[in-house]
Amino acid sequence: MFFLSLVNIQQAIAEINKDPQGIAIDGYDPTEYFTNNRAIRGKTSLTYEWNGVVWQFVSEKGRLLFINNPQKYVPQYGGFCSNGLSDGHKIAADPEIWKIINGKLYFYFSTYGLEQWDDNDPATIKSATGNWELLKK
Repeated sequence: MFFLSLVNIQQAIAEINKDPQGIAIDGYDPTEYFTNNRAIRGKTSLTYEWNGVVWQFVSEKGRLLFINNPQKYVPQYGGFCSNGLSDGHKIAADPEIWKIINGKLYFYFSTYGLEQWDDNDPATIKSATGNWELLKK
């Protein structure tokens, strides 16, 4: 039973794009995309550990929003490039290139990837989600 839990924890950790120090999404505050429509790095002194990685925040208000509902603020596909995943590639994304679609945060590697992403086509998200399930581990 303990081994199974440890495996599940390791798989969850692998699902978030993090730097070698375990900081999620290059230190950007995940709540700022939703509350202030901007990409901004959080403070190294204002953090919260969730899903095995450290998340940084601009304010205590944002930190509390995240603590109360992390799934609302975590980017789709662990913060990897949404367009890359729709093409079957797991690549890092730039947290400054993003879009909110139906209340969910998506990151992209480049502005080209953002432009190629067709969020009006349900097959695009379906393809990225299916590939994510295969590639996230």
